[in-house]
Amino acid sequence: MEYFSISYKGDIREKNEDYYKNETFKDSQIFLIADGMGGCKYGEKASEIAVEEFLICFKNHYDEKLSMKDLIYGSIHHAGYKILDFSKSNNCLNNIGTTFLATIIKENTMYLFNIGDSRAYLQNEYGFYQISKDHIVKNNENLKNAITRGLGFLSMDKPDYIIKELNADDQILMATDGFYKFIENSSIEYILKSNLNVKEKCNTLLENVTNKSDDNITITLIKI
Repeated sequence: MEYFSISYKGDIREKNEDYYKNETFKDSQIFLIADGMGGCKYGEKASEIAVEEFLICFKNHYDEKLSMKDLIYGSIHHAGYKILDFSKSNNCLNNIGTTFLATIIKENTMYLFNIGDSRAYLQNEYGFYQISKDHIVKNNENLKNAITRGLGFLSMDKPDYIIKELNADDQILMATDGFYKFIENSSIEYILKSNLNVKEKCNTLLENVTNKSDDNITITLIKI
């Protein structure tokens, strides 16, 4: 397995509210991306808490008799409650949140959980397609998408998930909306099918959007 991640603040935003981490823990590969939604200037803190607290809970309960699905689901909710604790202590209750995208690979099985609008795509022998679900609704007044689910909200919305067997040469692309809103799927697919290595593909993908995006950009590419 090969993988590479890159995160870019961009030229417009004052700070990077995206947060990512890739780790190997025992027999599992963990890939996480969170995109803070702002609110009381703590968007970057929400995304950091989400990733770090997920990892703490995941590792602490890894050897318990839990299914991988239940372990990931419980770790996401733990992270959500930690964001709520932070928002309460900073008087930002229900005004701070983050998207959350987790890909865990164990023995060639992918467990992908998402909440919000950070996306995951799969490139395999059948083509290129989105495998995460966007939790958004179109706002007719300004034609922008509003997120309908987020980690850290009082409602504690449930993530969507898929569990899928992977094959050699499959590629999983994880990205925040600052990336995919500014590039066509056909362009992504063309780059993923190229003979570039994983790092070169990530850099090429980033180069395609840096002059177009007005948001933070984070991408992770995994090749089996």
